[in-house]
Amino acid sequence: MMHHVTPEVRRLMVKARKNGMKVKDIVRIFGVSRKTVWKWVRRAKHPGRESFKDLPKTPHNVKRKIDVYTENAIIILRDSFNWGDSGNKMFSLESPAPYIKFLLEEVLGKVWRGRVLSRQSINEVLKKHNRNGSPYRKE
Repeated sequence: MMHHVTPEVRRLMVKARKNGMKVKDIVRIFGVSRKTVWKWVRRAKHPGRESFKDLPKTPHNVKRKIDVYTENAIIILRDSFNWGDSGNKMFSLESPAPYIKFLLEEVLGKVWRGRVLSRQSINEVLKKHNRNGSPYRKE
């Protein structure tokens, strides 16, 4: 069996089927499954050469690891304590100290649910909000 069928082979399979050739013969000639033949015959109902191209493999929506709530918490901690991504303090958002938990719940207005974040994720948030440099640096 062929693992990848080129657009040209797809076009030939569809053409053979439209000319009346049996699916089992097309399967034998091109070394593909019946499912593959029917899939390309169905897709070929849409006119144009675009129907023989591969569909995009990227997902329609990507679930963000860090929601707005967590993003705001990172910014609050950065602004309040000058914590960055290099300190271990920022990683301990899973079970923060009581005074930090209190601060987050007061400012954000929600019960804090712990999260484990990588250094890179925290740095991406800080970069996005232009807070990833030294807080003591003069500009």
